[in-house]
Formats: sequence, structure tokens, C-alpha cells
Amino acid sequence: MFSATARRRNTVVATASALAAAIVLGAVTMGAGTATAAVTNFSILSSPGGSFGTSCSYELTALTSTDEADVYFYDDGALIGSGGVTPRDGVATIDWTPQTPGTHILNAFQSGVPGLPLPVQVTQGLNLGSVCFGL
Repeated sequence: MFSATARRRNTVVATASALAAAIVLGAVTMGAGTATAAVTNFSILSSPGGSFGTSCSYELTALTSTDEADVYFYDDGALIGSGGVTPRDGVATIDWTPQTPGTHILNAFQSGVPGLPLPVQVTQGLNLGSVCFGL
């Protein structure tokens, strides 16, 4: 007959073995899923002269690893637009019009995963209708 101590030890070993097997099985199952959605490249088209000005509109472009999740664009942590943009063929775009001069940190998130932050220096803009540039 086993003593009470030996039975407890066997129960602890059996429980630990079952837990380890569940963790391994969970890791294998999780690894079998699809690739994580993420922004792989983030850029902005500048105006003539390469400057950015207030009241000028610029196109932000995010390249993504999947079309499965919307991309959310941010300026200094504030959402640009009214919501997410659905990528098409791995590309999501949105127009951005900075309202204040200074350094703006732009970013694009997909499935909660940020792309690389894009710092942009914005100056006072001069909007001539057909062309707009920073002074």
C-alpha cells in the first residue's frame, strides 16, 4: 500500500504532467493559425518641395500582410477619419490634413499591432487651390 504522502506526490506529478501536455498542445494549436495582421510599411506622399503644411491634404499609405483586418491611422494618438480603412490588395490609404504646425507622430495599426511611427514636421501651409505646400 502507498502512504498518504506517496499518493499526494503521485497526484502532483500526474497533475503537472497533464498541465505540461495542455500547454504544449495549446502552443502547437496556436502556432497553426494564420499569419498575424500587421502593417509592413507606412508612408506619406509629400507636396512639391517635400514640405508639409497645415490645411494641405496628404495621402497616408499602409502596406499590410493581410486584407483581413481594418487599418486605423493616427496623428499623435488621435484617430484620423471616422474609423478603420479596409485594405485592398494589401494597401490601405487615407487622406490626412494637419491642422497645427509642429512635429506630428503618425502611425497605422492593424489588429492592434502598430507599424513604425512616422514623424512629420508640419509648417504653416499655403493652399493655392491646385497646389498646397508648407512655408
